[in-house]
Amino acid sequence: MKRWLTHYWRVLSRPGVHFSLGFLTLGGFVAGIIFWGGFNTALEATNSEQFCITCHEMQANPVRN
Repeated sequence: MKRWLTHYWRVLSRPGVHFSLGFLTLGGFVAGIIFWGGFNTALEATNSEQFCITCHEMQANPVRN
């Protein structure tokens, strides 16, 4: 197990041409979290009746709460 961890650490920390694999993996993870948060924020802001009626006309809305 220790040999496997040592080998894995060497692969992750070995300098590549520009960046190490560990840096790219961590960067992709952080970028994914930021994208996910931004997407959810935009979805919450645009998922309302007030936002929809700025472009669409509604005569009667049967789904009123």
